This record gives sequence, structure tokens and C-alpha cells, in this order.
Amino acid sequence: MTMLKKQTKKWLLGALCLGGVLGVTPAQAEVGVTNDTIVIGSINPLSGSPSLLGRAHWLALQVWIAEVNERGGINGRKLKLIAEDDGYVPARTRQMAKKLISKDNVFAFLGTSGSSHLLAVMPLLDKEKVPVVNTLAVNSAHFDPPHPTVFNIGATYCMEMEYAIEFAVNHLGKKDSKYVLIYQDDDYGKDTRCGYLNGVERYGVKDVGQFKYKRGQKDFSAEILKAKATGADVLISGGVVAEHAIFMKEAKKIGWDVTMIGMHAAHLPPVQALMTGA
Repeated sequence: MTMLKKQTKKWLLGALCLGGVLGVTPAQAEVGVTNDTIVIGSINPLSGSPSLLGRAHWLALQVWIAEVNERGGINGRKLKLIAEDDGYVPARTRQMAKKLISKDNVFAFLGTSGSSHLLAVMPLLDKEKVPVVNTLAVNSAHFDPPHPTVFNIGATYCMEMEYAIEFAVNHLGKKDSKYVLIYQDDDYGKDTRCGYLNGVERYGVKDVGQFKYKRGQKDFSAEILKAKATGADVLISGGVVAEHAIFMKEAKKIGWDVTMIGMHAAHLPPVQALMTGA
């Protein structure tokens, strides 16, 4: 079992313990739990700009649940997964969460799309006391203040971006470079910018500009022109998936020789393939 699978099972077991499921009896029925089944919900961006991540997350969950069930499930109960597509739209995330809770009677969630999307459904999750294991988008705002039913796996975007600047300084020799940030205008972008500002301060690099773009935006020519005009030679990309490749192609188009460091999705093979020729 990989470390991620072990960690996911650890947190799911924690969520199950939180709800008292591991010791539940027929007389103490828990929503979404029977003598032989635990119903789990998941909301993913199976369509929309980050669908590459959403589909990968959905497939990974299917593989993991199949392995768990093959070994007998959790405390003798098999897992049943019900997934919905929110298209990376917070309003649809709320709609899907209501449906999964009220109609499908899920016990817990494994993944709730992006940063703003989990924030949009947290009041409902708190009210209904439905645990969520956040495996897809970990944002500082998800646990500040703490929420007793939210279990996060992995570093926050703020932490990730700060260490991206540490890598640039200590491994790429970019201590004396000029840095510019392009980030998404939402909760994901706020956490990205948090890490950028922390990194700038901690490692003493020079920030020469920060530019926002709208979620779902396709044309970034204006942002890249503005970023180049700052004189920066390091571009910190706060893109989600395809934006990283688009930034690099736009930079090449206008003759901007820049080192780009992106969030975790930038290293994925399909995203790297999109950068071919950039």
C-alpha cells in the first residue's frame, strides 16, 4: 500500500471513529452506514478547466475503494462510492452536496473539488455533521478556524508556494532574481499568494509584481505582457492545470526568457506535454 493510500485510510478511519461508526449496532444506526456497507460521496471537477485533476482523483478513489473492499472493507463493511461532477463551479458543488446528503444519505465525503468549493459547502457539512476527507484541494482557509469534521491530507497551497520559492533560491540560484506572480482570483489564488508573500519575505527575494486572472479564463496575453514589463526573470505560476502551459507559450510568443515555477499540477506529464515547444 502506498503512503497516500495509507494516509487516506488513516483519515477515513478517523472520520469513521468521529461518527461512532466502527462500533455502531443496528439499534444505533448511522446515516450512510448499514451492517455491511458505508456510503461515501465525492464531488470532483470531472468537467471544466481542472478536469484532468478531477478525473485522476475519481479514478484513484475507485482503485483504492476496490482494494479496500477486496480486503474485506472497513470493520467488515464494504465501501460504496457515489460521485458527482460540479464542473469546478462552487454553486454546483453546494447543489451536489445537498443531493448526496439528503437523497443518497452518504456518511462522509472523500474530496469536494477545489478550494472555494469546499468552503461553499462547509456550512452544510457542519450543520449536518458530515465528515469530509479533503484529498483534492488543501487550502489554509479550510482549517483556520478549525472545523471538527474536516480532515485534510497534504500541504496547503500557501506552504507549497513558499517552498517553491525556497527551491528557486537554494536549488536554482535565483536569490538575486526579480519575481512576479500570476494567480487565480479566488480562494485558491489567495492561498497561493499567501505562500508567495511568505516566500518573498522569508528568502529576501524581490517582488516586482502580482497579477490576478479570473477562474476559467483562457486568454492570458495581457497578464503575460504586464508580467514581462516588470523586468522579472522568475515567473511564479499560480495556475491550476493548463494555465501553466499557456503562460509558458505566451511568454515564448513575446520573447520573454523567464524561469517559471508552478504549483504541483505543473509537473504532471499531460501538463508537461502541453508545454512542448514553449
